[in-house]
Amino acid sequence: WDLTRGGAGVGVLRGHTAPVMHLVWQGDLLSSGDRSGHVVAWDLARGKPLQAPIAAHRGHVTAMDAAGSANPQSFVSGGHDGSVRLWDVRTNKAAMEARGLHTGAVNELSWHALPSGADLLVTAGADSQLRVLEPRKGLAILNTAGGHRDFIYSLHTAGPFAFSGGGNGMLVVHEIQTGRRMPLPVRTRGKPRSRAMHSRDAFRFNCGGRRWRGDDLRVRIRRTFPAQISHQSQPSATESWLQQRGASAFFVFVVGCRSDKQLCPQPRRDST
Repeated sequence: WDLTRGGAGVGVLRGHTAPVMHLVWQGDLLSSGDRSGHVVAWDLARGKPLQAPIAAHRGHVTAMDAAGSANPQSFVSGGHDGSVRLWDVRTNKAAMEARGLHTGAVNELSWHALPSGADLLVTAGADSQLRVLEPRKGLAILNTAGGHRDFIYSLHTAGPFAFSGGGNGMLVVHEIQTGRRMPLPVRTRGKPRSRAMHSRDAFRFNCGGRRWRGDDLRVRIRRTFPAQISHQSQPSATESWLQQRGASAFFVFVVGCRSDKQLCPQPRRDST
């Protein structure tokens, strides 16, 4: 669709033989993954696949992300087989892989540049674990983080932090570089699933809406991290990063979904 022309359709990309589950777009590269475990990189100018579909995973493709601005011709995928692979569209082959990374599906992926400039890959699995991978070492595991007691539905990275939401409504925050869990005990009421989250920066934190068929769509703004989060004589890199950005950090967090897959039609403003 062309949004400058009122959303007029301009073309259809055909190449998958199973339902498309994920899309990732970076620069001129659009990649997609389907339920049969295949991924496709697209030539948008011609409206055709760059190469033949790749048999990337056993089972569904369950997560995808771009491989950072330094890798404009690459993307990463995760699957039901618990594996993660980095694909180079120029060769149509996996440049790196981490097999059996999770027990069960890889639910979410986030290729993230830390404030230091280092690129790391954060994964969230059906085994309730987060893993941080080092691309410069062939996707070796840098650390593993827990804290969830249920299936991880959502993952977002911002600054030095990884935010993950579970099926029991719990939001858990970890320091990406170390895997250290941060002091942010947040849980929505009624055990709604934390389906999705996003932010423009690492400082605004909302969660909520209203109750709907067992999920929670309430929105609240909460204070997350004070500027000084420990009493060490020498502040950590994370603490220094927070201190440079003011007294408190906030994060935007949206949870829940209606079972009819529609957003709340008449959201209410809440002074809190």
